[in-house]
Amino acid sequence: MPSQTITNGYNYLNAKLTIQLLWNYVSNLYFRPYREAILSLVSLMLDTGFPCFRGQTIKLLKARFLPQASEREAAQHMDRIVIDCCKNWRAKAYDLIQYYQNEIPY
Repeated sequence: MPSQTITNGYNYLNAKLTIQLLWNYVSNLYFRPYREAILSLVSLMLDTGFPCFRGQTIKLLKARFLPQASEREAAQHMDRIVIDCCKNWRAKAYDLIQYYQNEIPY
């Protein structure tokens, strides 16, 4: 089982949460101004036959960018997603499986 404390004394969960929050801000908030270009690019890939491009791909992707939300509202939404994920037992179980099967620390 991995240590729950980073060597400099910070709680591992707080460090993990900080990294996840940063990534979510970067990935969601940074790319929001480019959402139309990203949606156009994904639209071109819909006919490739890949299983990830089926059903309501464009509609769901567009919703993830939170087009009607302000920057602050989008940031608050991402905060809630990350915190909910950290509390979710399935996410914790997946992290544990990844650790034991692939030696990926969580």
